[in-house]
Amino acid sequence: MPNRLADAASLYLRQHADNPVDWYEWGDEALAKAKAEDKPLFVSVGYSACHWCHVMAHESFEDPSVALALNASFVSVKVDREERPDIDEVLMAAVQMANGHGGWPMTVFLTPDLEPFFTGTYFPAHSRDGMPSFLSIVTNLAQAWREQRSEVVTAASEFAESIRQVGGRSLAGSTSKPGVEMLDAAVSALWSTFDRDFGGFGSAPKFPPHTAITFLLDYAALRHNLGEAEELVAQASTMAVATLLAMCRGGMFDHVGGGFHRYSTDREWLLPHFEKMLSDNALMVGNLSRVVEIMDPGDVREELSVALSSTLAWMRREMSAPDGTLYSAQDADSDGEEGAYFTWRWDEVQDLLGDRAEEFCRVFSIQPEGNFLEEATQHPTGANVLYRSDTLPMGEELEVLASARQARNKPHTDTKRLVSWNALAVSALVQCGLTERAELITKNLLDEMTSDLPHQLVAGGANGLGFLDDYAYLADACLDLYETNEKSFWLDAATKLCDAALDEFSDPKGGFWNSSLRHHAPISRMKSVLDSACPSATSVMLRVLRRLGRGDAFRFHLQQVAGWAERAPTACESLLREVLYDLLSVDDSAPTVDFAPPGQALVYLTIFELEAEESKSAETSIVIDLPDGHHINTHQPPTKWLVPTTVSVSGVLGEVGFPDEPSGQYTGRVELPMRLFASPGRHEFVISVTYQLCDDSKCMAPVTKSLEGLLIVSPKSPQ
Repeated sequence: MPNRLADAASLYLRQHADNPVDWYEWGDEALAKAKAEDKPLFVSVGYSACHWCHVMAHESFEDPSVALALNASFVSVKVDREERPDIDEVLMAAVQMANGHGGWPMTVFLTPDLEPFFTGTYFPAHSRDGMPSFLSIVTNLAQAWREQRSEVVTAASEFAESIRQVGGRSLAGSTSKPGVEMLDAAVSALWSTFDRDFGGFGSAPKFPPHTAITFLLDYAALRHNLGEAEELVAQASTMAVATLLAMCRGGMFDHVGGGFHRYSTDREWLLPHFEKMLSDNALMVGNLSRVVEIMDPGDVREELSVALSSTLAWMRREMSAPDGTLYSAQDADSDGEEGAYFTWRWDEVQDLLGDRAEEFCRVFSIQPEGNFLEEATQHPTGANVLYRSDTLPMGEELEVLASARQARNKPHTDTKRLVSWNALAVSALVQCGLTERAELITKNLLDEMTSDLPHQLVAGGANGLGFLDDYAYLADACLDLYETNEKSFWLDAATKLCDAALDEFSDPKGGFWNSSLRHHAPISRMKSVLDSACPSATSVMLRVLRRLGRGDAFRFHLQQVAGWAERAPTACESLLREVLYDLLSVDDSAPTVDFAPPGQALVYLTIFELEAEESKSAETSIVIDLPDGHHINTHQPPTKWLVPTTVSVSGVLGEVGFPDEPSGQYTGRVELPMRLFASPGRHEFVISVTYQLCDDSKCMAPVTKSLEGLLIVSPKSPQ
């Protein structure tokens, strides 16, 4: 009899509906049961296209003895990481902190208070290679909960606090404005790990480095505007193009049907995990389109162009919902075997191609014994992955294989339509000039937005509250469309999404939360500046602010997270793109950003969204960054004919402090502390700063800058 997952919106959860495990979805019912019965929670996180998730499900969750142990001592919860990225993110932080690495399926045991006390990923049915069996883990943890409760709870509480500290941390930059040195250092760091033989970075496994390629393409195109760096520019271009070409030639790419698999298990890009994700393919399409557009004609351009066009065809043919929006993923497995749909046997190719088979096998590295190795043992399987080693055209032969493959059982397609991934696809389609298709997808996504943007569309319609990436990616996609046709509809939509995201996700201390308070994420809401398989949502939100002309907000939040790019440049490529455009003081789209032109001052608030309790003040500061060789007068200049610097506030009450300066002149960076007061409620305010900028020989006309902000005052708690 199916369990309660049979009616879940998630395909991944429904795949476990026939397990003997008494599964729950994440939610009030499961959490209340854990509290009421004083049982820990076993939380298993994965996604529908994940091969090793299927393996663990078959080995353990279909095993009656495992189910008996779980059902007796734990409340078991299944989570689709794509449906609840907030839960996935915080639990993955726990796994990585405890083990030094992570992955899926993710295995986490929590106390009824939702604090983790054991974490891991895949565990086998039987102990092997130093890994304990999953059943032994369940048995031992149940015993520890019964007999060592106090120690378990104490350790879990301390661990949870560590996660909270990491998850909510911003890391401000060491300077008021990141410099070009940060960009150059990032390119040098990437070059030091670049695989000069096979493309990509590091060794096995290799994931497609989408954000690195995007940053490197921008750097190669624009770095000359910031001074000479010929060698670094050449390195950036080489890394981007060589890596794209290696992925297009390798087993990562489905040469028969188009589209890119998730990642390569080896250094050479030969042996992939075969799931195909919309997000990966959207990002690949965007980068391929950029390179094809600027590259001179030749074999390399032709190879990249073929991969681009066939991937677009795959998205249209196999990933499109009736309304034009795009499905999320295709599985790695079919007929219970990973890669069965995508691999070929030597004799099969001989039969299909006849006298053309020998040349085809040479071009695509097909061997009689197979080139596809079993991942765990590295033994040949007899199957072959197509891996192009020659540029000889093979279009007709590939069509023969494509026709033959239609007789095979296809992998499952996960038909949920994630807003964030669809938005990435929209941006890619705009890059390719496919504006009508991009507009159709975007309008269908926006039609589902009432008071809130949903996270996904499923068979029953809109489902779940949107996360930061949903809002930021879709706003960015709307701006891409606006840049293409200048229809005010797209600018208005981007503005609405940006404003909603600021309300839901911005932290007054700087940076952005990935989820809102309404998501009720366990342990802690998380901030993530580091890129992963997709661009950091924080970085894309910064991009949206920049493109919308929200210069003060952009610079404040950029400064508060720029330290991450200093510490980990090769994990922050999307953030580095924003540093690049900030340094260039140009925008790659309309409308333009309110950058301070050369020779003028930059004025902004350190915090523009403030909170306070009734009868208490909220504090922020006005920052005035003055250009070299210039000064402004203090609020009490030494002579009457000089124009003083003044500050006025409307919408709330305010007090400003002016630093003492005997010379009567401010230079460099000036910070004016502000205290703001208001009655309980939500108050929009405007701070007007008037100053006169002078150099050693002349003074300019006085300027007034208006800084907008929000003060939320909560009423006093009853005594």
